[in-house]
Amino acid sequence: RSLKLTKSDPSRTVAHVTAPVRIDFFGGWLDTPPIFFSMENAAVVNMAVELDGKNPISCTITKTDLPYIELHQDGSRILIQSDEHLLFMHDQPSEPGALVAACIVALGFKTLSGLFETLQCSGLRIETISDLPHGSGLGTSSIMACTILKAFSAFGGGATEDQIVHTVLCVEQLMTTGGGWQDQCGAVYPGLKTCYYTPNGIRQRPIPLSPRVKELLEDRLLLVYTGKTRLAKNLLQEVIRNFYTCTETQKRLREMAEGVEEF
Repeated sequence: RSLKLTKSDPSRTVAHVTAPVRIDFFGGWLDTPPIFFSMENAAVVNMAVELDGKNPISCTITKTDLPYIELHQDGSRILIQSDEHLLFMHDQPSEPGALVAACIVALGFKTLSGLFETLQCSGLRIETISDLPHGSGLGTSSIMACTILKAFSAFGGGATEDQIVHTVLCVEQLMTTGGGWQDQCGAVYPGLKTCYYTPNGIRQRPIPLSPRVKELLEDRLLLVYTGKTRLAKNLLQEVIRNFYTCTETQKRLREMAEGVEEF
């Protein structure tokens, strides 16, 4: 499965988007700048997966008559009632609602009035749901950003998969968390694929699966949650430091890049 707009009513007042998560098979960290800029053939092989038979990430945006954004996330209700609040939140990743705020800013909106005028509404109710815990290592934050952006695009002319992948990169830079492009590629494009960077943008090449291999994967893949979170921002800083200072890390990353096609 892939990113899916499952509900958009004719009056364009509600948009509901769901997304799978992604699992890596090969090439983790090769999607991270500056690593992939310095290596030929840098790519990641990953696959979009459902959880218990359904897409576990979702975002619902509803137009309202109230002059603010009402955000429902992780059982909390957050009100964004001013431009100052929106701009304060967007680069504070520990703040509840920061991801939604960063998505709005990445779309070019610095004021609530500008957003509401463009969407032709008085206000918005935004609900984000993840059936997975934070820091699960399955790319949930980046993929949640995909669902938010896709839901916003449903009120306009829509957005291509390539545009969403690129805009999520901008969202993560605005939030100061950094990150690469493999998570959003893993969810936006269906199935198993090789994802890679080109000067014209991020691209993906599907890897066809025989019915037998697909059946084996579905029978044998089991998700186990250890209770230990992996926060991407902390891991990313360590990997980038090692990339610049440790020749062994550089060597192993180059070997990984050279082995993508063989894998």
